[in-house]
Amino acid sequence: MFYQIINTCDVELWEVSQKDRIANVLAKVGDFEYVRDLAKIPASQKILLLDSRYLYEVNVISKLVGLDQAVLLSSCNKEAIGIWAERSKVEAIRPWLQDYSNSQTKFSVQEFTAEKLTGTFDPRLLKYDLSHAVKITKESKVRLENYLYDKSYKGITDLVTKWLWPLPARGVVRICAANKIKPNLVTGFGWVLTIIAGISFYFGEFVLGLIAAWLMTFLDTVDGKLARVTLQSSKVGH
Repeated sequence: MFYQIINTCDVELWEVSQKDRIANVLAKVGDFEYVRDLAKIPASQKILLLDSRYLYEVNVISKLVGLDQAVLLSSCNKEAIGIWAERSKVEAIRPWLQDYSNSQTKFSVQEFTAEKLTGTFDPRLLKYDLSHAVKITKESKVRLENYLYDKSYKGITDLVTKWLWPLPARGVVRICAANKIKPNLVTGFGWVLTIIAGISFYFGEFVLGLIAAWLMTFLDTVDGKLARVTLQSSKVGH
């Protein structure tokens, strides 16, 4: 499968550029290859075209490319922001995607919003996952980062993780993302704390053991959230 990005976005969400975010999203959906020149692709070959100024999530793209062909509309103003179709149709529709003064134009393929495509149960996060495709701006940056962070929580979790850790964990996730700290490094440090806790309890150092154990549970929240908001999650990490 092939994809191409139109327009540019200078705003990074969780220190991840839109170019990298889209590439990471697509890597979780399937085997996509970026193509610069559509003419080099056979006319019958499917192409995914996306406007980089909008936020896309894995479940949205997964549902979109599961269709035979479709135009993706933004959640806010129903403008066309993406298309999944044969190359010949993509080339015909592409000018309309770049000219928003013609956003009311009806296409020859069916149109969907992110909300219409999603909302089903996600067994990975154990919750119903409704997503939105909205424009990324400097004004919406923090709001969208918080949206992605809140969505990274599983539907079923313990009370401490649900009520105590979210606020401080978000701050630590932001620090880790800004400093390019990998989720597996956070996980590894949590393993070290687990060993320290076990040794401390064995020798009767209960205060040190409790501190290490609680820090471990905190990092167990941080690593998963960091992985999901920066799209660095893996089967091994999960």
